[in-house]
Amino acid sequence: MKETRYFYAPDAATSTELPGDEAGHALRVLRMSVGDELLLVDGNGCFYRATITAATGHRCTYRIEETMPQQPAWQGHLHLAMAPTKLLDRVEWFAEKATEIGFDELTFLDCQFSERRVVKKERIDKILVSAMKQSHKAWKPKLNDMQRFRDFISEEREATSSSATATMRNKGRTEPQDGKSRSSSMSFVPACPARCSLVPKATSA
Repeated sequence: MKETRYFYAPDAATSTELPGDEAGHALRVLRMSVGDELLLVDGNGCFYRATITAATGHRCTYRIEETMPQQPAWQGHLHLAMAPTKLLDRVEWFAEKATEIGFDELTFLDCQFSERRVVKKERIDKILVSAMKQSHKAWKPKLNDMQRFRDFISEEREATSSSATATMRNKGRTEPQDGKSRSSSMSFVPACPARCSLVPKATSA
């Protein structure tokens, strides 16, 4: 029995042809042909079971056999915002794993002490698509342009959305005399019904 392959087709409901990169993967890498079954995901909450009707060169057309709208796996709107780390592979790993778990929107922040102020949006978007297909998610998280921290915090949000603020409280903290770094665990402390604060939890030496 052949494995069902997932392909990202944002216009699956209105188009009959796979996007160029997805068509190339299906025909040249997977060697799929007319009559093979594929599963399309539009990234907007719907799967489509389809059959390849033509496979020529770099083009792959299909016929929709079944439309399968999905229900969200979580309530509310999960919007993640983070300042990208100096090492880009950590940012990419975060985007991949967060998508596999499930969330709705991602914004990278330009903060006062940010070590990285440029992130290639196209690269991160490809990772989101790949992780969405790998984890069989029906929704692709929205990826925003990088935004200044102050602008993000002051931006109007929908009344139905709740938020969480991550803060580091280092008041009174002294650096170790031996020059070695100390790790600290983090815990969420509710500040009010719609906002919470992330503070360090003391750990034993």
